[in-house]
Amino acid sequence: MAGRDAVPFTLGPLAVRIGVKSLAADEIRGRLFTARSATENETARRDRRRRPGRLDEGMRLPKAQRGGVGERIPSDSENIPMPGKKASVESRREDIMGAAYDVAARQGLEALTLRSVAARADVSHGTVVFHFKRKRELVTSLVDRVLYATAVLRIPDAVAQITRPSERMDALLRSEMDRLSTEPRHFRLLLDYWTIGLRNAAIRQKVRSALEQYRDGFVGIARGILGDEVPPTRRRGSLGPSGPPVTAAGLAAVAVSLIHGCALQAVVDPKGFDVEQHFHAAAQMLERLANDRVVTSTAQAGD
Repeated sequence: MAGRDAVPFTLGPLAVRIGVKSLAADEIRGRLFTARSATENETARRDRRRRPGRLDEGMRLPKAQRGGVGERIPSDSENIPMPGKKASVESRREDIMGAAYDVAARQGLEALTLRSVAARADVSHGTVVFHFKRKRELVTSLVDRVLYATAVLRIPDAVAQITRPSERMDALLRSEMDRLSTEPRHFRLLLDYWTIGLRNAAIRQKVRSALEQYRDGFVGIARGILGDEVPPTRRRGSLGPSGPPVTAAGLAAVAVSLIHGCALQAVVDPKGFDVEQHFHAAAQMLERLANDRVVTSTAQAGD
């Protein structure tokens, strides 16, 4: 009994020593494992940072060379504008221009504001400002649209097929008088821009050039009426042999004046103006001018 009781006292310190050593070994192994894991993790992180396409801290480009977008270098495909986006912006601008023309034609340039255009186009005020910073830019951009509606000669197919020059001139006069007088608000805009052109050289030049091209469109028909075979010295008007010759350019200018006079009357008195009466009077004037040329030329030939 006594021997058995002595065993714990004999083995007790040894067991304690063995336990302490075992704990110390486990702690050392744990620390080694932790250190090795940390080393492996750090190595893995470095490898990931050094994969192709990524720069290490010491290799990073200056911000000015990185496109100014943080640390990311945009690819070539990202620098190419998307066609769909550009088309969308241009389409929106065209819608705004159409709305601006409608407001100006209905209410005049005085009523044209960025907010009224936004309401007509059903877009925000900021969207209009994005395309046109102020009203002046919008007014300047509209001039081409106004000139297209009023100062571009429209020759219908039926008129172009008429072979006799005098009859073609009559038909073209009637067509243009009807077109410009039926919607006089378009011609009123042309008058507004002519007024603006008195103070704006660029707009004045555009309007003048468009009107010259419009007048030139009648020269060919006028030349056919007068006849290219008749010498200029025999083309005399109602002023007699001593008067100036009737030229194709002069006859074309008279035709345009009659058309614009008709459109102006429609602007001044849209309800009381009679387009039909104006047309017949204008046709008779041109016919008499041509007849005077023929009579005078014939008389000179007889002399």
